[in-house]
Amino acid sequence: MKIITLAAALLIPMSLLGPNAALAANGTWSFTTEPDAIKGSNTAALLKDGRVFFVGSLGNEMTAEIYDPTSATWTRQADPIRTRTIPPASATLLSNGRVLLVGGDALDGYKTSEVFDPSDGTWTAAADLNIPRWYGEVTALADGRVLMAGGVPPGGINYMRAAEIYDPTRGTWTVTGSMVQARPWFTMATLRDRTVLAAGGGYENITSEVYYPVTGTWSKKSLATVTGAEQQFTLTVLRDGRALAVGGPNTHHLYDPISKTWRATAAPHVTAYFTTATLLQDAAVLVAGTDYCCSASSDVFDPSTGTWQQTANLVQRPRQHHSAVLLNDGRVLVVGGYYEGPPCNEGTCTIYELQSAEIFTPSGP
Repeated sequence: MKIITLAAALLIPMSLLGPNAALAANGTWSFTTEPDAIKGSNTAALLKDGRVFFVGSLGNEMTAEIYDPTSATWTRQADPIRTRTIPPASATLLSNGRVLLVGGDALDGYKTSEVFDPSDGTWTAAADLNIPRWYGEVTALADGRVLMAGGVPPGGINYMRAAEIYDPTRGTWTVTGSMVQARPWFTMATLRDRTVLAAGGGYENITSEVYYPVTGTWSKKSLATVTGAEQQFTLTVLRDGRALAVGGPNTHHLYDPISKTWRATAAPHVTAYFTTATLLQDAAVLVAGTDYCCSASSDVFDPSTGTWQQTANLVQRPRQHHSAVLLNDGRVLVVGGYYEGPPCNEGTCTIYELQSAEIFTPSGP
């Protein structure tokens, strides 16, 4: 399989992507400086000082960088201790300002975790998971702890229900209640009511369930189906407490934590998989990303009306598997990612790894 790295200067000709749709005047995309070493898939965390921390993996090489939005500059950091694959490795900001990196460590038994300290730029090995896993999902809890659940065990024969919690004050992982259904490759988010919503997973699982941190249990009563959805989608918690699931041509649903039910929204213009969904400061949601075949690459969802408005397209198209982070000034930073496209041979296409970075600037109300 041929792999190509693309920087900001190399774009796919627009003639190959189809005609441009009419653009709404509610925001613009523009390139910012590209990272020194972050390319392809990566994981990111907004630090407490407003800078953004990134970890990337390319083959057996792990890299880390920090982007400063005030100066639009990148600074290389020490490489992580372990070699990890992204995904499933993920970076999570802890309540103490440090960043937890866990998952994707196939060479080390699928069980290690480590912590980055942005104050001195160092990595420290953290406690091992109690239950090794591949493709577990991670979310920060409202009380400052971190939940990891589901996944695939070493060997990849069955899916997992097991879950455990990382306590940053003690530096330990503790087993908590198991999920109702085994789930790999799913999505999970902490809701406004401090519970956790988990949805999707696998290739046909489109159910969802809720975790209650106070009791350490998952509720069978909260098991609800995302009717008509596919298995791969993002999950974004809205200001009003609901959660938006979006991804692919059929997944555009809202979850109501009071009634514990899902309902479909209007269809978005962006229908690609492996996009990102970012809650903006005005309570709208920006969905960004597109595959090779599609022209529309960013959409804005209005929770008050349940409708979508197409906004300006990404400068770099196509772009999937990227990271998107809401900056403190209200802009959105998108970095890296990749996509598959021509030339193709017997159904296998070239993978284009992206090193460029761009910023979405809302035009305001």
